[in-house]
Amino acid sequence: MAAASEKETVEKMLTVMRRYPAFRNDVIKKAKFSYVRNEISPRQFHIMFCLKASKYRTITELARFMGISKSTLSIIMGKMIKKGYVVKTFPEDEKDKRKIYFELSDKGLEIFDKIKKMEIEEFDFFYSSFSEKGKNDIKTAFEYLSRVAGNKSDDFFCMVCDEYANDTAKIANNAFLFMLDFVRDNKMMTIEIVNELPENIRLLTKNQVSLLINIEVFKYNTISKLENFLNSSGSTVSLTVSKLVEKGYLYKEYPKGGDDGRVVIIRLTDKGKDTLREVEKIMKKRTKDYVRNLNENEREDLNKALDCLLDALEEVKALKKEEY
Repeated sequence: MAAASEKETVEKMLTVMRRYPAFRNDVIKKAKFSYVRNEISPRQFHIMFCLKASKYRTITELARFMGISKSTLSIIMGKMIKKGYVVKTFPEDEKDKRKIYFELSDKGLEIFDKIKKMEIEEFDFFYSSFSEKGKNDIKTAFEYLSRVAGNKSDDFFCMVCDEYANDTAKIANNAFLFMLDFVRDNKMMTIEIVNELPENIRLLTKNQVSLLINIEVFKYNTISKLENFLNSSGSTVSLTVSKLVEKGYLYKEYPKGGDDGRVVIIRLTDKGKDTLREVEKIMKKRTKDYVRNLNENEREDLNKALDCLLDALEEVKALKKEEY
């Protein structure tokens, strides 16, 4: 079989990036794994992971890696300190005594361990939705992806879990390792993407761009769907949607004759769709850059993984007769 071209690899990768998260979230939202989600937001967990698994300890280092402003991160960190998840430290061997470092408190470590467990449970539930062939495709795919990440990892990456409870836990870890590597190298959906948008539509936050994608691509087009998908409160989602309506990126539609007159459908305006087309161009360019920087063996592993994932998703599509 001839090796896939760069263009083919990029297209496969973008297809998987669109379909896989939509299907995974569609499956997981049918289960009840919210016993920790109510205590901490996804971004707060991301900060916890960075503090637990990386060398980054200051606001400047964390903000640069996560692709958010230092002012935004400072606000979030303040909330986490108030909740008792994070504490400030002042290392004795630090030359600059004004520099503030952060680390997880005992309470933060306890929450972190709970979320790790829940992530494994979620993946196990997702994994069980496939046939034996689909499970094998998923397992094989993430084994290849972890090799791609492992070949390129640096001292940022350390294993958060030294032991795995079961086979699916190991697969989930492989998936997470690759996604961290991909996001780190490619900075997908970080603040840099917003900054690369044309000046006339640059006045959007990272979260607002992400919301547009969730509504248009993944069809989470009601407040309740967005709330479930983003693990965020309805009031927070409603506020973000209202701001995007005011800016002309979204509009609200009130279906006639529906079972529930309170349901409001959220749709993108032409301005919103134009914005997503620009984001798509940037994501395509960055994916191309990522693929181009892989060596021959890494690119071969990536293509094998993508083929396995697409096979698994095609199986789901055939069973459910709908697009993911």
